[in-house]
Amino acid sequence: MLDHKELELYIPQRNDGWFYKKMISDPETMAYNAPWFPPDGCIPNAEEAWEELASSWNIPGSGRFYAYLRRITDGRFVGDVNYHYDPERDRYDMGIVILASERGKGYGTEGLRLLLDKAFRVDGISGLHNDFETTRDAAFKIHKAVGFRETGMENGCVQLEITRKEYLSEADADPGGGEAPDPECRVERAADFSRVADIYETRLTKDFKRSERRPLSTIRRKWEQEEYEAFLLMRGGETLGYAFFVRNGNNYLFDYLAIAEGHRDEGLGTLFLRKLGDCFDDADCILSEVDDPDKAADAEERTLCEKRMQFYLRNGYLKTGVTARVFGVDYRLLEVPCGREHTDEEVRTVYTELYRSTFPPLIFQTQFSLTPS
Repeated sequence: MLDHKELELYIPQRNDGWFYKKMISDPETMAYNAPWFPPDGCIPNAEEAWEELASSWNIPGSGRFYAYLRRITDGRFVGDVNYHYDPERDRYDMGIVILASERGKGYGTEGLRLLLDKAFRVDGISGLHNDFETTRDAAFKIHKAVGFRETGMENGCVQLEITRKEYLSEADADPGGGEAPDPECRVERAADFSRVADIYETRLTKDFKRSERRPLSTIRRKWEQEEYEAFLLMRGGETLGYAFFVRNGNNYLFDYLAIAEGHRDEGLGTLFLRKLGDCFDDADCILSEVDDPDKAADAEERTLCEKRMQFYLRNGYLKTGVTARVFGVDYRLLEVPCGREHTDEEVRTVYTELYRSTFPPLIFQTQFSLTPS
């Protein structure tokens, strides 16, 4: 997957409309729109425009997706992206706008990649189209950079398209980060508990702090109940990494993920995550916990927490608004794209039931809690 380092998609709530209204009322940002809304491109009646958008976009089945581009480091909004289905032309059209004061920082290219990941990896649409005047050199450059191809001219505007197949074949050819991994790497599902126990005793106890390790007996019990999965990243007979999951029906929670010492910084973590995506055909929701940077003990720990979170985000994982405290550790929840994106309320329910199914009632009640985000 592509390397999204600074931005994330954020679906605005009703009270976030101030940013949309700010953008469409800013002459410098909206100058490109002047041919349609003279003299300065600003859209009139900003309040009405926002109400129309908020009430008719991001509705399941509407074919309309809209999101802000939010900078990860400070939470500031820097632009927006969208796509929507045009029934007359039987295609999905898209758009991207970067706030004028935030241009020149590479956000256009990164925002486009985030939108394409959402459209193609998460929503599974077949292709995207955009068009604009030939004088908009910067827009043309970023579209070409992410793989759009020209399909012609219409009314003085260059027509650009990219299909899901084109995007995924190019994006997945570059796993991002570190050296190019060995193409012979494969993922194996652990067939018996002895392999899980061996990984736990020889590696997991070194890779994770005592406070982060659940007892092997608990994992064994879940395994025997067919509520635990383990996958190994293999090259020949060598185990390069492991990923353990708690399972509850068709919902999964990352329990542990690690790459073998001596093979880190080779791009294998990214490769492993990508290959794992092919192992969950039945999954409805897959969640991952990351240490909450806001609860870090010091600056060094916060930097480490943020680095871990950005690893998952740049590999396409989605931020949720759900936070929790489990056995004294504060987490933020991420969702692994595997179908439709779930609401925060759905994530809370899935996450809670995953833990409820794992521990006895007393432990669950005293050691698990959702926290205000």
